[in-house]
Amino acid sequence: MNQGKSLFPEDKLINMAKKLKNSKKISKTALRKAFKRYPVAGSDEQELEQKCRDKGLVFVDTPVVSFSRNDEHLFWNQWDNGAKQKFLSQLVF
Repeated sequence: MNQGKSLFPEDKLINMAKKLKNSKKISKTALRKAFKRYPVAGSDEQELEQKCRDKGLVFVDTPVVSFSRNDEHLFWNQWDNGAKQKFLSQLVF
């Protein structure tokens, strides 16, 4: 049975999320985009950056994790072939 890989395929998103969670690095671009999308009331971007540094985070110029072109292509194919609908059908609101 392909050593269980057919039943339990590797989920690259889970691996990337774990790597981000366990890392003390954050890209400057990620902080900028997150702050723009989700502003913190009473803080500016520089203040938030300093708070992150105070918590031990290190800012880097490159992404902490990234998809290869092949992984990105596979992900979008799976998403467009039913994964999106399955995900949306499980949302409760």
